[in-house]
Amino acid sequence: MSLFNRFRTGIKNNKAGFFINNSARVLRDYLRYLSNRNKVRLFSGKNIKIIDRNNKSSDFFGYYDISPFNPRDNNIILFHSVNRPSFGKYDAEHACQICTYNQKTRERKIWGVTKAWNWQQGARLGWVDDKSFIYNLYTHDQYKACIIDTSTGSAKLLKQPVMAWYQSEYYCSIDYKNLYQHNRDYGYNAHPLNSPVDKSLSINTFSDKNIFTLHAKQALSNAIGEFTDEMYRTSFFNHPIFSPDGSKMIFLFRYFKDNQKVHNLLLWDKDSNTYSQIFNELVSHYTWLSNTELLYWGENQDNDKGYHILNVITSEIKTVSTNLPDGHPSIINESSFITDSYNNDSSGRSISIIGLSSNKQLLYKISEFPTWSYLTRCDPHPSVSKDGEKVQIDLLLDRYRKVGIFEL
Repeated sequence: MSLFNRFRTGIKNNKAGFFINNSARVLRDYLRYLSNRNKVRLFSGKNIKIIDRNNKSSDFFGYYDISPFNPRDNNIILFHSVNRPSFGKYDAEHACQICTYNQKTRERKIWGVTKAWNWQQGARLGWVDDKSFIYNLYTHDQYKACIIDTSTGSAKLLKQPVMAWYQSEYYCSIDYKNLYQHNRDYGYNAHPLNSPVDKSLSINTFSDKNIFTLHAKQALSNAIGEFTDEMYRTSFFNHPIFSPDGSKMIFLFRYFKDNQKVHNLLLWDKDSNTYSQIFNELVSHYTWLSNTELLYWGENQDNDKGYHILNVITSEIKTVSTNLPDGHPSIINESSFITDSYNNDSSGRSISIIGLSSNKQLLYKISEFPTWSYLTRCDPHPSVSKDGEKVQIDLLLDRYRKVGIFEL
């Protein structure tokens, strides 16, 4: 551990030292930013194309578990655009544009605006198929999902907001008001902040027929029996992802017990329409490797932190690497994945290709303009096109977020 990080570790738990700690981090990032003429340092020869670099707006896609690339034409991408620099927390007062960009024609098209967004995940924008996409909005005092047909321009509102979906068959919904209270990075704030919350997760068809609902009280009762008010009050669902064939969905259920965060990894099975708890150690970020295997960063049975592969049927765990920091993994093919790292050391963020045999190829190091708040950070969130040929990342260049694309 560097001397700087030892200093931060020594004071970060001291409330009086919080300001010093955060100031030191910002100063470190700013000096690193100034010292690097090339804000994105290439280690692979793969140049990054910045979409609309000179446009004075913050353009970004969002979370790594959705691909912005049109499934039939990877020259067409989805992205969010906010007409402001990336300083300051996200706010519903700033309208977020829903856009497409054609890399061949350089056409930028605005399809709508939404107040239901955040810097980390945007409006959960993504393709349903090659002609339609989905995103969240706030209308008539409710969060709802909206589907846009790009061939006709028509819009269809669903009854619930979307967090994950499988093709045009069904989607998973959670309460973004509850998420805003307990995991603010991923919630929305268009609603009155004293609004009642719904602590449930549901799966519905695209015709809004309910398939499955799980309430936090049921999840707590099944996991530990009797539960305290603290556990229920702090509980929330997050990060649902459907398996490639749609037969399963993985998701997290988190709560606090005696001021300690508890992680429960849950699995919904379509055939039985039931759920089960399959893991209760630290799990941070994950993605499906196959219909039965999950690649995740977290702990294994021996509490070793790193990237592991969990078989959701047998609960067998295989370790990929314990030498890699937490990041956001996206599968490239059956033998490799791409991931990023947080901006938490002296070298800046990294973007690397990792082989499942644990070999690593460093692609980029990114020195970004420092942000004061954790909520305004710009994680690269690499996501891969369906054909495996292109990768999209979010970058913070000077004061604005930008969408970067490179070829594998």
